[in-house]
Amino acid sequence: MTYERVLETRPEAKEKLHAFLIDLRKSVGLDDFVIGDTKLMESVNRKARDDYEGDHLAVLDHERGKGIVSDPLSVLKTKLQLSNPNSNLMLKHGAEIVTLNDLFENPKIKTGYRCINTKIALPVGNAEPHTVEIQIVASQIEDLYERTHEEINFARSIAENARNREMTQDEKKLMAFAMAKCRYHNQKASRDHGYDDLLDPRIHSKHALSSTREDRMEAMLYQYEYQKTEYQKFILE
Repeated sequence: MTYERVLETRPEAKEKLHAFLIDLRKSVGLDDFVIGDTKLMESVNRKARDDYEGDHLAVLDHERGKGIVSDPLSVLKTKLQLSNPNSNLMLKHGAEIVTLNDLFENPKIKTGYRCINTKIALPVGNAEPHTVEIQIVASQIEDLYERTHEEINFARSIAENARNREMTQDEKKLMAFAMAKCRYHNQKASRDHGYDDLLDPRIHSKHALSSTREDRMEAMLYQYEYQKTEYQKFILE
């Protein structure tokens, strides 16, 4: 599919995505789902430039949806539906899996965030494959969005403030603490709601929040809050 056809078929792809998620909800018992807004052209152009060396065809999330679950079993059932090309769901919609990245098995290193991120090709026009993005997320982790993104945005503000100079050791430490706070919240929610059972056993200890690690991180983050406040005062002066 050419880039021009990608742009032309976005409305149809969104309709197909909606229908797909309705049936996914019925088949695996999603708590809910959300259809995202069509990606703005400004965002498409920026992503192509920054991530894909200007290749606009590499941007595969013009249309996006999010399926919400609230227990580990639903994660497994949903993954099975999406990863099996011969599942009733995939066959009914003529869907093909493009990529599947399971962050419940292997969470993001910096933030500890967990989800399943898939790219699914849905037929549009004359059976042309239009790739859309579907994320399967845990409600308990999504509930932490404001907390974790406050820290992510704080880390970005540090980087922006140091954009034209070398970052100080204190700034590097603050950025590391900000990411540690994200990991703490995501790991705690995952542990408390059973999602640690989905971790790859080979890296389980790396991402599971033990009681010892929890105590250590809470002490560290208490110190971090004071340092963060002092840094923000300094920037405002």
